[in-house]
Amino acid sequence: PPQLEAAFADRYRDGRRAWDAEQTLQRLRSEQQRKQRELDKSTDDSQRRRLRDELSSLDSRLRNARYDLDQAERRLQNQ
Repeated sequence: PPQLEAAFADRYRDGRRAWDAEQTLQRLRSEQQRKQRELDKSTDDSQRRRLRDELSSLDSRLRNARYDLDQAERRLQNQ
């Protein structure tokens, strides 16, 4: 019914935000694990330094992704 359409669309958008945030978090975790395996195998100092820098950047991105997911889940719970 038309009277429920706006509420449905709002909930759908919030659910989609939470799903997108979860997907981003999973992608970043996978990338972090891959970089860590590369670092563990590498013996080249310059490559190891680059990988450590990339891992540090990933840590920040993961922190932001966890925050985004938390906010999206809270939005869903408060409706």
